Amino acid sequence: LQVFQKFYNQDKVQTRESQLKAIKRAFQTLEIEVQVPRITSPILTFSTWRGGDRDGNPYVVASFSNQTFIEQKLFILTHYYQMVKELSDKLNISTKHIAISDALVKSLDRDRIKFPYLTDIKPVEPYRAKIRYIIEKLENTLRLVRSIMRTAGSTTKPLLGQTLPGPAGYNLATEFQEDINVVYHSLVENHGKAQARSLVQDLK
Repeated sequence: LQVFQKFYNQDKVQTRESQLKAIKRAFQTLEIEVQVPRITSPILTFSTWRGGDRDGNPYVVASFSNQTFIEQKLFILTHYYQMVKELSDKLNISTKHIAISDALVKSLDRDRIKFPYLTDIKPVEPYRAKIRYIIEKLENTLRLVRSIMRTAGSTTKPLLGQTLPGPAGYNLATEFQEDINVVYHSLVENHGKAQARSLVQDLK
């Protein structure tokens, strides 16, 4: 408990994420190995009452539900964007130390064609390069979601479909997951299991 408290108190703003990080660091410090159970179906599912009370409440109209859906999408995207930005500063592994999988090579080739204007890409740091492309896709998606949200509360027309950015961003959660998975599995397959589990696994 004292080790946990030490790490937890290091955060100026203490949140649920602070607790999870403190638990993780405490276990690592105490060299406690946790056997992660194999999960084949979700343990928890999330739902919301806000914007869904459409059973006669005169104040919950279609435009309010619209705004709620867009706000939730923005919240989730922002959360992942912040996590990936942090990862960019840590996953600066050179190919001199850890190789990359064929799947990651192909994924980088596709991204390079899609985003030729990105010049801050170092070929010797393919993992960081992939993260940079993921950041670009998230930024493009966030930009569109924010623009749609400005009018979400003033229309009854369904708007979630208008927040899909096409090839420049993420239209489905599975697209984001595929990008994260290709990084994770490439690390695991090339003697980078420690980096995969400590840096990337939380995004899976």
